[in-house]
Amino acid sequence: YNSKDDNCDGVTDEGWVCGVPDVANDACSSAQYLGYIGDKSKDVLTYIGVANIPSDKDWIYFMAVDEPELLIDTYSVSVSISSPNDMFVFDVCKFDCGIANKVATGVTNYTDDSNTMIDDSKNYYIVIYLRNPNVESHCAAYQLKLSNGTQ
Repeated sequence: YNSKDDNCDGVTDEGWVCGVPDVANDACSSAQYLGYIGDKSKDVLTYIGVANIPSDKDWIYFMAVDEPELLIDTYSVSVSISSPNDMFVFDVCKFDCGIANKVATGVTNYTDDSNTMIDDSKNYYIVIYLRNPNVESHCAAYQLKLSNGTQ
């Protein structure tokens, strides 16, 4: 706490910089699990977050499931983020958060159409962060949309 009204709500240091609690998902090891997303059912998940401080990073992960299908494989993972002025971007890692598994860096959209008629199920780890951590309005929210299945 810095004895200031960081979120301009008239209250000095009430503990939440942006008026919302910070989720403890600042590292890969504490990534927040969002569940599984099936391709046959064309599942869609939405995650809403905020950067409580400029250097805040939010890690989430989900399991994209390649459900059994006949003759056609609809596995198609899509991740997109929306935020004011495209302030937020994300990185994507497949399987785990190892640097060798990073498949996208600093993007606002990602698609994996690796449908191979075999089981393509895997975990995707996403880290969301401010494109420019020196911006003043770090309390802006973002919305992350996760989907699987040819839409």
